[in-house]
Formats: sequence, structure tokens, C-alpha cells
Amino acid sequence: MLAPRMYLDETRTALLSSVEGFVEREISPLAFEADEHPEENDILKILPGAGESGLLDALLPEERGGQGMDPFTFLLVTAELAAASAAAAVLLLGHNLALLALELSGVGNDTASGEGRPLHCLATGTRLRGPAGELGGRCDFVPGLLQAERLVVVGEEGRVALISLPCLGVRTGYLFDHGLRAARPAELLLKSVSPQSEGRLEGEGLERLEALLEMGAAAACAGIICASLSAAAEYAGRRYQGGDIIGEHQQVRLMLGEMEASREVAFALLAGAAGFGGGDPGSRAARAVRRFLAERALGCACDAVQLHGGYGYMREQGVERLMRDASCLQAWPAPSRQLLLGLRDMTGA
Repeated sequence: MLAPRMYLDETRTALLSSVEGFVEREISPLAFEADEHPEENDILKILPGAGESGLLDALLPEERGGQGMDPFTFLLVTAELAAASAAAAVLLLGHNLALLALELSGVGNDTASGEGRPLHCLATGTRLRGPAGELGGRCDFVPGLLQAERLVVVGEEGRVALISLPCLGVRTGYLFDHGLRAARPAELLLKSVSPQSEGRLEGEGLERLEALLEMGAAAACAGIICASLSAAAEYAGRRYQGGDIIGEHQQVRLMLGEMEASREVAFALLAGAAGFGGGDPGSRAARAVRRFLAERALGCACDAVQLHGGYGYMREQGVERLMRDASCLQAWPAPSRQLLLGLRDMTGA
């Protein structure tokens, strides 16, 4: 388990042990191929196991057939998933928050609970227009858009729409092929769409959803930090240079020390933003935590690549993927046009 013991009670320890086993069995073995060949949608193979582990309805209240997981526990689970595959973590994060948006807005969800739930994707901060029953608009960056069976759109003003995919009027714009590849993030374009149902998120409900989305992305960054440290420490402990293990070199030890500090800070910030020990999560604090941890995740991943030398840029090593995923988490869930254009430039588009 990645989280420090100070944040774990008996219940969280048991849950995270179960999640750790799920990750080792089902996510880690396919993470490389799912990133290399995202169009084959191998990442969807994790869904039955995720359902059995309670990860497809984690945030729904128990009386609605969900797990009723508290925000901080959900963030710890997300970090565990992201250490193996940030794309898998983001895919499950979007699905759970899409279901929560339907619940909070009164739209509801008529699908079965647990492993039988169809995959949902979430488009937030969408610029919507048009009367009820005839949606138009766009969202710049939607993970899972090409894989999901249902789309939940949350407008900037709190308007919520549930759309079954494929659907007339729903088009895919630019496909981001840089990081989070297995989740296949894409631009969403809506024109005269007739949603299955509509609702509205008001005040606290919209604030809660936004906070959880920002914190979930921050938790994915924490997972990348942990994975970067693990890969760097393992390589430094077996790589010889100049007749000595490079882990004994002062510069390498300083680099690993900085990464360890980033890991400790990551969980402390997640705990604070999630209201661990009392308090409610707020979107302003969550947004600040996500931005800070996205920067640290990218820094740690770049250090891991640098420590591996030329091998760090070989995809089989896995650290290059951490660097690409971290750069995308700087631009999601609240992307700026500058960052999105930068990601496009990296792919030569």
C-alpha cells in the first residue's frame, strides 16, 4: 500500500489490500499494451474485476446500491490504481463521478449496480447551449469518450445531461494521443443532441463534484509520484556506474530524497483537501492541490527518466509513460487552451 500508516485504519487497510491485489492481477499486466495500442481498448478488460472490487459504484450511497466510500478513502484507492496505470485510474474516476453527478442532480441511473454497470464518461465545465432536449456545446478534454457506453455532461452552470452512446449529434473532435492514452481522451462536440434525461446540480452539489474531480486528478498525480520513486529507487539499487551502485552517488541520493519528500507531501495535501479528520472538501483547495501535485508528478517522472539515462526513453521501462501521463494531468480536469495546444504540438498535430 502506498499511503503512510498514519492515514490507515483497519477498514482502509483491508480495502486497500484488496485493491492492491486487483491492481497486481488485472491492471499491471496490461498497462503497457493498453498504452501502446489504445485503439484495441484492452483497458476495458479491468471492468469486471473493478465491479467485483466495488470500484464501479464507490461513491454512490449504500442505500442506492453503492459502496458509500468516503472521499479520502476514494482518493487513496485512486492513487493505488494510478501507480500502475494513470489511464485506468482516470477512467474509473470519471465513471464514478459521472454516476455521482446523476445521483446529485436527481437524474438517477436505471442500470444495475456493481459489475453490471455500463462504463460512463464525464464531461465537465462544458459550454452548453440550447433548450431542454436539444443540447449543443463542447468540452475540450474527455477521458474515456471513445470507450464509454454513456456520457454524462455537466455544464458550467450546473446543467446535467445523460446521453447514451453512440448518439446522433455527438461527435469526437481532436483525439489526444500523448498521455493517458489507454483512456483515449478526446474533444467532445455536441450539436442538437437529444439527451436521455436532464437535471441540474445546484450550489453544494456542483461544488462537491468539482472538488472530487480535482482531488481525484491530484490522487492520480500522487500515484505517479509513488511509481516514479519506486522505479527510480529500484533502478538505482542495481545499476553500476564507475564501479559503484549509482544509488550510492550523492546526486542520485538527493534526487531520491526529493521524490520521497514529494510522496509524503502528496498524501498530506490529499488528506487536508479531502477533510481527513474533519471538514468538507472544497473546490478551491482541491484545485490548488491538483495543480501543485501535477507539477510534482511531472518533476518526479522526469527525474526517473533522467536517472534511467537512455533507457528511460524506452517505452518498455514504463517511466516514459509516467512522464507523458503527468503532463496530461497538468491540463485536466480544468485545461487551459495553452496547455492543450502544447499537448497537440507534442503529437505533431
